[in-house]
Amino acid sequence: MINSALSQLRNKEMSVSLESVREVAEPTREEVRTVPAEKLRQFVSELPTNTRAVVNLCLFENLSHREVAERLGIKEKSSSSQLAKARKVLAAKIKEYLKNNDTDQ
Repeated sequence: MINSALSQLRNKEMSVSLESVREVAEPTREEVRTVPAEKLRQFVSELPTNTRAVVNLCLFENLSHREVAERLGIKEKSSSSQLAKARKVLAAKIKEYLKNNDTDQ
């Protein structure tokens, strides 16, 4: 069943382009801890399907880029590239959330 799902992911086009992501400083661990878990899950769920798969496999299942590439049928470099872009997208979303939900005001 997992292989079937991964096969479907491989065949889908990315629905959102990550190329336009601007450089944003990654939030600190303390900042991330202030964001509700549900909001973080939402941010991850908004990533393009293939990128979300790379994030889940790398960060949550602790697979290497080589293992991710083998499972998804992509190049190892593509896995690391997608993870780097996802980190930038997530950093921007977290920073924006923190800016809009500043409780010190």
